[in-house]
Order: sequence, then C-alpha cells, then structure tokens
Amino acid sequence: MSRPYLSIIAPCYNENNHLFAGAQEILRSLAEAGYDDYEMIFVDDGSEDGTRDVIEEITRGNNRARYIFHDRNRGRGAAVKTGMAAAGGEIAGFLDVDLEVHSRFIRPLVEAVAGGADMAVGVRSFKSPFGLDALFRRLLSEGYKLASKIMLNMDAKDSEAGFKFFNLARMSDVIQSAESDGWFWDTEVMLRASRGGFKIAELPIEYIRRNDKKSSVKPLRDTAEYIKSLFIYRKRISRGEI
Repeated sequence: MSRPYLSIIAPCYNENNHLFAGAQEILRSLAEAGYDDYEMIFVDDGSEDGTRDVIEEITRGNNRARYIFHDRNRGRGAAVKTGMAAAGGEIAGFLDVDLEVHSRFIRPLVEAVAGGADMAVGVRSFKSPFGLDALFRRLLSEGYKLASKIMLNMDAKDSEAGFKFFNLARMSDVIQSAESDGWFWDTEVMLRASRGGFKIAELPIEYIRRNDKKSSVKPLRDTAEYIKSLFIYRKRISRGEI
C-alpha cells in the first residue's frame, strides 16, 4: 500500500452515541475538500459503551479506515500518540469525533502545513449557547492560556484545542517525546514545538458545545492535574531538560 497524503486520527472514549454520524461527517468533509488520498485511524482508549462495535462496523470493508484498541483507558494524549505512531501520511492530524469542532476546519489546517508550517493548531472561538457550563469552560480555557503563558513562557493562543495537524516527518519525534498521556499532552506538544523552533500556524476554528454528550473531561480533577503539570514542566525548563 502506497503512503497516503493525509492521516486522520480519531481518538475515542465512550463515543457510542455519536461516533457513526461523526465519522460519516468527517468523511463527507474530506470529500468536499477534495481529499481522496487519505487514511483514517480510530484509536479506542478502553471504551466501555460499545464504541468498539461501532468502530468495527465503520471500518469493515473500508480500505481507507482501520483501528487500534487500547487494552485499558490510558488517556487522550496516549490515544493520539498511538494513532500518530501508526500513521503513514505526509500530513497527520487529529480531531474529536463528537465534532464540537466541525471537520470542515480540517482543510485550512492541512493547507497551512502543506504551505510550510511544521504544525497547524486550531484557535477556538466559543459559539456555544450561553449558559453556566459554557461560561465555566470559557473561563477555564482562558485560565489555562494565562497560566501556560506565565509559567511556561508560552504565547500560544490556544494550546489545549484537540484539533492539530503536523508535518509528520518533521514532527514525529516531538509528538512521541511528549510524556503526558492525558489532556496536558496538547500543551506539552506545543511547548516542545515552540522551544524547538518549529514553525507553528494558528488558525481560527469554531467550538460548539454538545449538550447531548457527556464530556470525559473532569473539570476539578483535570484542572488540578493541569496545574501540577505546569509546575513540573516549569521546573524542567529551568533545568534545561526541555
């Protein structure tokens, strides 16, 4: 099998209710963007709700789609790394199959990498209906951004968005060297890329919160872990380890 131009990684954890529709919409977006030389890799991170059955149904008879199953829940970062390690595309990226960021934004990020960026990242504008949950998540996002700028000297507009594409030949070592297996993985990759002098393109994307989906993010627990990771990596920077 020849090397595909584009690899799409779909990390999954308990996505049963919307996985099939999300995957079909991603494929539709790829077709509308004119991409026909691609592969799609589903990485299930120990789901407990029938997600694997849906993945097997989607990939059955589709020579552009395949899957990898983790034997246990290891974290979103670990799922992305697994997919990236298996990817064969010149350009590889990942997005969440719930499509809170729609797959139509794949094209501008891919074009940014094709145009010379080593890495293209989405910068979210929050389009969710106003409510306490939306406000809380927006405040968390702004807090993360401010904290990473102060503690890690990062000037990223949005380091945590789960919508990133890479020149795989140039960025594979950075992707796999990231040690975080959870949600901090996104920030760590941005940190390593920026400190390594790689060219990072930041492009606008729209985030619309799905109220029909139970998020796997645990705000209090994950915020505590994020803050802990900030202190750890600040110390590592001071030691010259990154």
